[in-house]
Amino acid sequence: MFEELEKGRARDFLKHLAIASYKVERRREARDELEKQIQNIKRISSERTKDKNVLEKEIEILKEQIEHLLQVESKLINKYAEDQGTSNDMKVQVRKLEDKIDRYMQSKEQRQKRVEEIERKIKGKVSETSSEIPKIENHISMIERQVALLQKQGKASNDDADKMKARIEGYRKKIEELRRR
Repeated sequence: MFEELEKGRARDFLKHLAIASYKVERRREARDELEKQIQNIKRISSERTKDKNVLEKEIEILKEQIEHLLQVESKLINKYAEDQGTSNDMKVQVRKLEDKIDRYMQSKEQRQKRVEEIERKIKGKVSETSSEIPKIENHISMIERQVALLQKQGKASNDDADKMKARIEGYRKKIEELRRR
């Protein structure tokens, strides 16, 4: 995501850089022409040309050159203002993206803390359960002995004893599952 954003920004930057370079070059050329015209007028006036038309013609050309230079300068100023607007828009977008990233990072940290808290609780429950397993096994063994004793004394039928043994075996399997966790 950021790589595409960076490529787009680099492309836009290079585009604006090329446009600005082109406009600066046009400005430089206009200034050079204006300087040449000024030198030409100085040369003509220093020659003390009696012909007023030549001097007036050169002054007219000078005025045109100045107007052309002012137009170029005006375009550069307008482009600069436009670029500033684009730059400000980009700054606003960057700030929004930074805010989104900050919110994402905060929520990620909160989720991570919550996951760690849940893991601690689970580990606590598992350790509690694992400490209870030996007690439960002792109770099951005691119940098995009592069932065997009742069966031996004839107080429990074989069917009842078999049902109790099946239940006890089910409990033993559940205990084994708990140990594997």
